[in-house]
Amino acid sequence: MISHLMDFTQYYITAILLDKPFSSLLLPKEYAKMIQYVDCMVDTCSVVMVAQKYGEEDNNQAFKSIKEYVRKQKHNGTSEFYYMDSVDQQFIHDEYATNRQVRKWMDDAVKNALDSGNGGCELEEVARNIYSMDTVLLLMRSRIVVGQCSQDRAPIEHARNIAVMASQAHQWPVFIRAHLDIMNDRFYRNTDGSYAQAGRGTYLRELEVLDIPTQQLLLGSIFRGTDIPNKHYYGNLGRIGRAFTESAKAGEFEKQVKKMIKDKNLDPFNQCLFSMVYYSYCNWQSNAADMVAKLTDFKKDVTACPAYIRAVFRSEE
Repeated sequence: MISHLMDFTQYYITAILLDKPFSSLLLPKEYAKMIQYVDCMVDTCSVVMVAQKYGEEDNNQAFKSIKEYVRKQKHNGTSEFYYMDSVDQQFIHDEYATNRQVRKWMDDAVKNALDSGNGGCELEEVARNIYSMDTVLLLMRSRIVVGQCSQDRAPIEHARNIAVMASQAHQWPVFIRAHLDIMNDRFYRNTDGSYAQAGRGTYLRELEVLDIPTQQLLLGSIFRGTDIPNKHYYGNLGRIGRAFTESAKAGEFEKQVKKMIKDKNLDPFNQCLFSMVYYSYCNWQSNAADMVAKLTDFKKDVTACPAYIRAVFRSEE
């Protein structure tokens, strides 16, 4: 005897009818060159972080010994000493040249930080006065910073410091990757909410000041394809759209992206991606009137586009 009947009305099947078979489309040559340019600018073999595990500066016993030494020598052993200022750093620098024990502590502290990630801002600041820029940069790249909440700027600030030091050490691959990570907000956070995103800059203008063709670089990072190198750098659609609201060449960006959206030689999937980028660009306008005007114009433009482009716009309304 059946005690109850299953209600099959809660189940359903969604079917997608194809109007034509799947096919592979070649990217037009001008777009393929943009992808190649990304791989030239962003070395596929380079990484920003060399750390394999998370460390803590408090676990660096050698550096704790140095701080204790400073506390006793410069602060009379008082408990108010928390962070080494520039005077304390210069004291360690001077001591490193003449004090064998301090030299051993510093060398051991740096080695521990490089091996186990037990570094931090304080150790890196002290190391600047003693070791080469390459070593300090490696210290920075050997510790992973994780945001504790959506509002935590520590990951971005760490990447910014890496980018600055990489420029001073003339390590271009690290500089450009760190800068792009900031632009694309590519960091570890325990939580991430949209309410916190407005406080994170993209710093596109800094790249433009260096005469880097940012439009070619960033738009090239949006394309998707089947034969793109595995470690090719991909950009974040929303962040890139926002970045170009800060660009000195925003007008050129608008013109090119609109052209790509309507380009019948570009495959539908990539057309949709660039539609999303442009939609983000419109929504991140700092002036509300400009945002409404651009969204209105964009809506008019997509009415003449294929159904899949119009669907992108409707899904974002």
